Amino acid sequence: MRDGVAGCCHNLAGHMDNRQAEILDWGCGDGAAGAVLADLGYRVIDGMDACAIMLAQARARGAYRRLFSARSPADLPDRTYDAVVAAGAFRGGDASPDVLDDLVRLLRAGGVLSLAVAPGGGLADTCERMCAAGALLKMTATWDRLPPTGEPAVRFLVLGRF
Repeated sequence: MRDGVAGCCHNLAGHMDNRQAEILDWGCGDGAAGAVLADLGYRVIDGMDACAIMLAQARARGAYRRLFSARSPADLPDRTYDAVVAAGAFRGGDASPDVLDDLVRLLRAGGVLSLAVAPGGGLADTCERMCAAGALLKMTATWDRLPPTGEPAVRFLVLGRF
């Protein structure tokens, strides 16, 4: 799991030079992604998770500006963030691909969305649909391999908004 979180954050860093960018760590869990983002030099990170225990662990890391207790980003205003990271929620099957519409809605023009997803699950199809509709610009898609078998374990999708 930790390698997937780091990979997702490093993929974002490869497409987001502005270290003052406002970033949402959606499904932040224990705050592992926030810690990696902070180590990469990002300073304005908000986290959202539905589990109070996970939010307490994330708060203890000291990497977040704000933490929200919620499952859905539906209540947040449009174009609030320069980037959104979802390093674990889609990987574990905790989130439906339908939530992607709301995550994209949160991005400012030119924003970046970095996802870590498990193979299958329909998210790649949803991303392709959104790219075809012009809601997203697909920038990269890479696979992380699970040692020692070499089987695909995590797909990192980095997508940009026009």
